Amino acid sequence: MRLLPWVLIALLVYVVITGVTSARSYVLRNRRSGGAPRTSDGVRRARGPSGPTHDAIIAFIESHEGVEAYVEPRTVVSPLTVVLVDADGAWRRIEMHDDRVLRPIVRSHGIRVFDASLVGYPPRMRRSEGPADG
Repeated sequence: MRLLPWVLIALLVYVVITGVTSARSYVLRNRRSGGAPRTSDGVRRARGPSGPTHDAIIAFIESHEGVEAYVEPRTVVSPLTVVLVDADGAWRRIEMHDDRVLRPIVRSHGIRVFDASLVGYPPRMRRSEGPADG
C-alpha cells in the first residue's frame, strides 16, 4: 500500500513529460512549416507574396502619394489590420492574416510603419471625408 502513491506520482510525471514533449514537437513542426494553413486534404499550402491583401496594399500605395502604414494589432473582437493613410488624409483599412505580407512591401516602397495602438492616427486622417475607394 505504501508503494501506490509513488506509482501514481511516477505515472503523473510520465504523462506530464510526454504531454509537454508532444506539445513542443507540435509547435516546432508548425513553426518550421511557416504555420501555413492546411487544405481539406490535410496538405499545408504556403502563402505566396501575392493575394488579395497584397494586391490591395500595392494598389493603394501606387495610386496615392506620401503613404504611411498604421498597424492595428489583433484583438479578441478584431483581426490584424493595417490602415494606409496618404498625404491628403485619404485612408483605407485592410485586414491581414499576418504582417508577413506587409513587411516586404513597405521595405521596397520606403513606407513608414507605425503601431496605431501606441501613436494613434494622424490628424489629416480625421479631416478627410472617409475611407478612400482604393
